[in-house]
Formats: sequence, structure tokens, C-alpha cells
Amino acid sequence: TPLAGGLQYTGGPKGRLVTQIDMHSGIDELGLIKFDLLGNGSLSVLRDTLRQLKEQGLPDPGVWDVDKCCNDRAVKAMVSEGRTRGIFYIESPAQSRLNSKAQASTFEEITITSSLVRPAGSRYTELFVERHRKAKLGIVDWEYLHPSLEPILRETHDVCAFQEDITKICREVAGLTYKEADRIRKMMNSLHDGMLSRDELAQTAARFVSGCMATRGLSQGQALELWQRAASFTGFSFCKSHSASYAQLSFKNAFLKAYYPAQFLAAVISNNHGFYNRDVYLNEARRLGVRILPISINESEIAYFGKHAWIRPGLMHIRQVTGGSLAAIMDERRENGRFRNLDDFLRRVHTGRTGIMHLILVGAFDGFGLTRPELLFALDGVYSRLKPETPSLFGGDFGKPPLHPDLSDYSLAQKCIDELHLLGFMLSGDILAILDLHPAARNTVPAADLRRFAGKRVKVFGWPITRRPHLVEKSGRPMMFITLDDRTGSIDVILWPDVYERFFDTMSDSGPFEVWGTVSESYDTWTLEADTLRSVEWSPDRIDFERASRRLAHSYDQIATAEHATAAAA
Repeated sequence: TPLAGGLQYTGGPKGRLVTQIDMHSGIDELGLIKFDLLGNGSLSVLRDTLRQLKEQGLPDPGVWDVDKCCNDRAVKAMVSEGRTRGIFYIESPAQSRLNSKAQASTFEEITITSSLVRPAGSRYTELFVERHRKAKLGIVDWEYLHPSLEPILRETHDVCAFQEDITKICREVAGLTYKEADRIRKMMNSLHDGMLSRDELAQTAARFVSGCMATRGLSQGQALELWQRAASFTGFSFCKSHSASYAQLSFKNAFLKAYYPAQFLAAVISNNHGFYNRDVYLNEARRLGVRILPISINESEIAYFGKHAWIRPGLMHIRQVTGGSLAAIMDERRENGRFRNLDDFLRRVHTGRTGIMHLILVGAFDGFGLTRPELLFALDGVYSRLKPETPSLFGGDFGKPPLHPDLSDYSLAQKCIDELHLLGFMLSGDILAILDLHPAARNTVPAADLRRFAGKRVKVFGWPITRRPHLVEKSGRPMMFITLDDRTGSIDVILWPDVYERFFDTMSDSGPFEVWGTVSESYDTWTLEADTLRSVEWSPDRIDFERASRRLAHSYDQIATAEHATAAAA
């Protein structure tokens, strides 16, 4: 029992007894109320964006005025068009696609769609989209199942979207007690084993149907159909207050992204928050005209920070550079000033050789006038001299820093590959800028042109930025949603169970992927239903390094042009 197995005394002048009770059985019986205290990383993103703005002397953007955020024209356009990467809770492909389908841009609409995208509401989502789009044109060509449902489901067009919808229907239409109504809500929402037996479920259905007929005069057919709707509202769902609180946070973050994209996306990356990988948010910043500056041992902090139209990456994501080393670098720089050169850094900061090599290879020491190969050459001699217990690659006893051998610098493509390995993304360039140089990119349909091939079988080629497994509701079989990026945009790919089973092993590869499938369309959104998938090794021996380097450099020229245009507009 809770008292026997989990009793603790917390001490203090008002020491309290603390025990643990299973949340699914026992709380109601004891007359207790359960509160969920949830952490949300997007609150940290909001905090850190506002902190950057304050440190830069910019005025408070006033995101606490939710009405201002919700009614801002740029924000509404961003939300309705699905340009929401980085914005909790509306950045996932499923949520942005639903918002685009429903043409949702208001606080009330996002509150509804944020709940409908959950498993409990998904069965009737398309019906809501169809009716909502017509309603925007002043068309109402359907009727409520019964007039008694209109006060409950008016804003959702006779579709159950929130947990309260089930409770209100049970109470106000079926005439059940509050306790019975809440029990059905819990049953549909949680589906905990043993909550209701088959006999209990049948008895509950009979009580519901007879109550609808007696209380509101529904026909037996209407009452049975309404029970089917209630019974279909199974799995995880939101109560309206939950969804509305998420919508508030969505609009606050959307306002910050619309007007302060550098600071906002820097905060997203620094908090390791969001639906996508880090490189996706860097690419999003680039698309918005934000320049990604190099990592610098004298300018970078541990976290990323944005200002004006640029983002300075932090040191936090470099492989094998420990948290202790990062703290030591920051403390030393703060107490004794900037580092003058590699030798000065090695004398002042005590850290492992591998970590220093990785700092060199991601460009942290590029500002000291030596190439990365020259820095690596110097590292061995200096490190061996300062750390004599460490074997030297070149041997000998260096009384002074060794002269570098005038080693040629790495190509831009090689630098990007090193960064991809050590950071998990390309910092000096965008992998999408050279993706089409791979032989697998031939004869593919770009993301931007996918709409022209509705109903046709095509081949696409892209870099995976999300992979989300899912269970088909009726069969319980696994499937997967993938989002691929190419230089022109994103492609949402569906692997239905049979296809997912055939290519399950392939999905463990990093990609990029060649995918063959049929383009399907729904309310002006396009997806690819895959039938064949192949992983392609993205390696230096498959592309021309000189050409790739020119392409990467050109992509940065374009970024600089966009940055200047953004600054001029501001």
C-alpha cells in the first residue's frame, strides 16, 4: 500500500509525510485531485530570446500581450502558411500541414487544430477541415447530428476536439451524472488496462444511448452514432485549457521569430529544443537572411547567440570537448582576456589534445592567421612541449613553437565534411547546396515541383530532417513519416506498414535517401506515398571537391546578399 511502501518524512519545522499513489487507481477513491506539473523547453527558448534582446539594449517586444501577437499580420501569415519551424507546438509536419489545410491563423483556430492533431481527434480531422474551409466562405451545407449538439460543438463544426466535448455530451445530451461523464472521458482518453471490462463497456454504451433518447429525444440511430463518435475519441487528447495555453506559447514564439529570427533561432538551438535537428534551424536562419558566423575561440560563448542578422555558434556541440573544458575556456577568457594564439591558449587552458584538435577542425582558431593543417602541425609540437608526458607525432624536444611547414589549407568542402562529423551539421556551408552534385540526384523531382505530379509516380532525393514512427490505429502495425529536405524545400514522405517493413533496416542509415513513390494531394498539400527507398552514402569520393567548394562559397555569397537586403529593409 502507499503508506506501507512509500512513506517518507521530509523533516523541517513543518515536516510532512510524503507517499506515492498510482495515478490510475486510488486517487479518485481517496477524493484527491491530480495536478500535472509539466516542463516545457519552449519556455526556456522564450526566456533566452528575451534575455538576448535585453542584453543588446533592444526594447521589450511585449510578447506578454497575447492579443498583439495573435493579431499581428506577419505572425498570422507565418502560421497559416506553415512557416513555423522552431515554433512550439506548431512546427511538426503534421501540425503545420493541418494548419495549412484548415487555413488556421487565429488563436481560436490554433487551439482547435493543436488538439485535433492528437490521436483522439484524428479520425474526424478531415471532416473539420472540410467544414471549416467552407465556413470561411460562408458556406454551411451540413446539419448537426442533433440540435442539442450545437451549443457544445459550434466552433468545431459538430466535431469532438477536446476532452470536455465528451464530458459535456455525456452530461448534457445523455443525461449522465458528472461522475459517469468523467469516467467515460477518462476511459476514452487513457485506455488503461482493466479500467472497464467488455461487459462494463456494453453497459455504459446502453446507458448512454438510452439517456440520449430519454433526455434529448434522439432517435436510436442518432444515439448509436453519437456513441460511436464518443467511443472513437480514444487515445491521448487535450483539454481545451491545455491546448489554449500551448496556442498562447505558439503565438508568442511566432512573434519573436517574425521580428527577431536570429535571437530566436539561436535560443532554439542552444536549448536543444524543437522537432528538427540543429542543421534544420541553421538552414531556416539562412533562408530568412540570417548569416551564420564561424565558431571563434575568442567570440563564441558556450551557447549560440544571435544579433542583428547573424548568429554566432557556441562551443556546446563540438564532439569530445567536455563541459568542464568549456567552463575552463569561458572562465579563463573572462578573467585574463582574449587568447592571442594557439600557444597562448595551450598555456592558459588545460584540456585534452583530442578536444583541441576538434576545436581546430571546426574553425575555432581560424582567426590566428594559420590554416587548419598548420594549426594541427603546430599543436603537436606545442602540446608535446607543454605536456611532455604526451608522445609527440614528430618527436624531439621543442624549445619554442615549431615553424609551420606552409601547409595548404583544406578545401571548403573538406572543412564542411569535418564540421559535419564533429558538430553533426555543416557550419561553413549547407549540405543542401551540394546535395544535387551526388549522382543519386539525377532524374529526381525537386520538392518545389512536387505539386505538378499529383497522382504520378516519381523519384525524390533529399536529406532526412525528421523520422517519426507511428502505429496505424486499426491494425496497430508500425509505419513512418519522414521529412526530406532538398535545396527547394521539404517533402513529406509516408511509409505505410508494408513498405516500412520492407525497408526497416534501410531507415537506420543516416541518408540521404532516394525515394520512389506516388504523389498524393489533400487540400493543397502534397505528400509522397513511398513504395521504394534506398539509402545513399554521402561521401567525398562521390563528388568533385573543387566544384562542391565553389558551390558552397557561392551559397554564402547569396546569404550575404540576403543579409544586406534584410539590413537595408530594417
